[in-house]
Amino acid sequence: MRTLSLFFQWFIGVPLLPAALMLGGCDSRDPGLNSHSSFNIEQATAEYMENSRFIKDIVGVDALVNRTFCAYQVYGMEAKKRNIHQYLWVVCHEYDVENNQLFQKRGGSFPVALIFNKNSQGYRIVNHTIPRQGKEGTSDLPAIFPEFILENSSFPLNNSAYSEYLITRLGNDTEQAAKDYFKME
Repeated sequence: MRTLSLFFQWFIGVPLLPAALMLGGCDSRDPGLNSHSSFNIEQATAEYMENSRFIKDIVGVDALVNRTFCAYQVYGMEAKKRNIHQYLWVVCHEYDVENNQLFQKRGGSFPVALIFNKNSQGYRIVNHTIPRQGKEGTSDLPAIFPEFILENSSFPLNNSAYSEYLITRLGNDTEQAAKDYFKME
């Protein structure tokens, strides 16, 4: 049975900020989106989790894209100039099957900022930003994420109990996606 470690490679050396446990909701800044725009953004986000460039950035350049599955939790959005920035926590795992058993090869858990640009068909993701791994990533956080995200008490860097819950839940989602892909029960 595989277990999810609370601290993947990225967490090494990242200090947890003290915060109270909050299991519900997320902070957000309303960028003035209507329901059609919100649906377009949700759809674009789900599709982007299958993007080979994104998967290779998260899991590694030699990741098998068709065997890597990602799940995410949205923490908020905000308008910046002509773009919309969406802030998420993402878990991606690469899976394989051996002797009819599913196993996780590798993966990661990261905070991610997706940058959307509006075009004639709606919003599309033009880029993503993730902090560097290890201690260097700590200094990247304020440049990537706004204060309302970094101070959110349910943001995984701020709350180890919620972090473990969220990473486990998202990991279960990736495992289920892999089982569906490999047609396993």
